[in-house]
Amino acid sequence: MNILNANITKITKSDSFVLLELVCEKSIFTSLVLESLESDDYALGENVNILFKETEVMIATPESKVSARNSFISPILDIQTGVLLCNVAFSFGSLCIHAIITKNALEDLECKKGEHFRWFVKSNEVSIQKIQEA
Repeated sequence: MNILNANITKITKSDSFVLLELVCEKSIFTSLVLESLESDDYALGENVNILFKETEVMIATPESKVSARNSFISPILDIQTGVLLCNVAFSFGSLCIHAIITKNALEDLECKKGEHFRWFVKSNEVSIQKIQEA
């Protein structure tokens, strides 16, 4: 699980959805959530965690255009290759993001450690976790 600390900078409600804009490592993430009692508790300036599974992170070449708003170009820190799946680790500011992709996709993209690739996560795959104040 990728867990990133962020700050809520914008809250937009429409129909039964809430779009949260969050700043993490000087980059803007978005999270699209269903409106609920819990979503009413989010506040501007609130410190939260962004959560998304490694299997929800997609990658592409830096020049690729994608519709995902959470789209970033980062260098590959490490690649662990398995029989079917590979774990690709990206640098994201001072953090590390993990993507699990098929070995075929890794080979097709010709991913190599140190090269820059685009990684992205659809807004509806990003969850938000409240941070308990000590």
